Amino acid sequence: MPMLDGVRAMACFIVVFGHYFSIQPNNSSTVLFNFTGYFGLQNFGVVLFFCISSFLLSYLFVKEYDARGFNNVTYFFIRRTLRIWPLYFSFLIAINLAVRFKAFQPDVNANATEYLQRFNILLALYLPNWIYATSVATDSVPPNTSFINILWSLGVEEQIYFLFPFVASFLLVKKYRGALSLAIIGCALISRLFYIAICTLKLNGGMYYSTFTYLDVYLIAGLFGGLYARDNSKFQKLTRNSFLSVMVVVLLFYFMHLFSENAVAPYRAISAIIYPVLALLTSFCILWVLHFERSFFSKLLSLNPVRAYGVLSYSIYVWHVLAFLFLNTLCSHLGLMAPAALEQRPSLAFIYFLLYLSFTFSVACASYGLIERPFLRIKERYSVSGSANFFSWQKYFFVSLSLSVFLGLLLK
Repeated sequence: MPMLDGVRAMACFIVVFGHYFSIQPNNSSTVLFNFTGYFGLQNFGVVLFFCISSFLLSYLFVKEYDARGFNNVTYFFIRRTLRIWPLYFSFLIAINLAVRFKAFQPDVNANATEYLQRFNILLALYLPNWIYATSVATDSVPPNTSFINILWSLGVEEQIYFLFPFVASFLLVKKYRGALSLAIIGCALISRLFYIAICTLKLNGGMYYSTFTYLDVYLIAGLFGGLYARDNSKFQKLTRNSFLSVMVVVLLFYFMHLFSENAVAPYRAISAIIYPVLALLTSFCILWVLHFERSFFSKLLSLNPVRAYGVLSYSIYVWHVLAFLFLNTLCSHLGLMAPAALEQRPSLAFIYFLLYLSFTFSVACASYGLIERPFLRIKERYSVSGSANFFSWQKYFFVSLSLSVFLGLLLK
């Protein structure tokens, strides 16, 4: 399903776009900053990632079950380990070395040092999200560690991956399906209500980072993926209703705005229903893209450069905030204009944004080729699906790096 690579690319770009205008200094008056904040793009992008992941994993899980009559759980864990662990732990080693040799600016390095000294064990155990989910005081986590903070979502995914094959196996059995679905939804709802209650006590509850919060998100998107694998015609006919499709898009933007206001504490009662509604609307949109594969939008998402961005999305996500810090430092050393000096010069600010995108893309290409790809070749031995051999990471690396140099010269 090449369109899903394109949807993953869109989710990645939304996150990168949202983070850029939230971490860029002196940007509070810009239209793009207000737009990303109003719709909470970086927050929604993470939920979209979760929905895509669950949709695809469930689709492949059901296809394997229907073809073989069983699912190889051992192979599932091998595939997930080879896909996620190499880059994750390479990143942890890289940032620990960077902090050890003081590669960052003094304030960033000091905060990162404190962060790693306190939480390295949780990071190594794939529990970074619980640093924030269990936080009850706003000063319990050091500031200026955004390039490490982004690992929280990888923690959520890895913890749910551990549960996924067992839960999915039970959901494939009809007599367990209803009760188990209700139990998952109930667990997610209780988790949200718990954190809302904490906030009424004037404490900082980390509902946004809790693994339990996203259980029904994965369930809903996973059910969509499973039904799509079974080629449920009645289910897919929903996407042919033009009025319903328009309403879904309108509601999606509305709930994105609600999510932006309630993603972090203090929470309101409506926070309890935002997550499953967003999952339902987002899963419908994914289904629409797959169903109307001949539409202009689906064809656009299937273009090789867009798919390449989607395949590289894991590397892009892991490195993009760190790439921003490094790029700022590099521009300062080379005498280029930094984003803080571009507030009143929109054209140059746009060039810097393009420079950031191309530079991050080149870093992701190198990361994919040198770290991810060797392990992905091993992963393919345990996979029932194809591999991402439609693009050359070396070509994209040299093109994006050349573009970065060109854009940098424009800022000289």
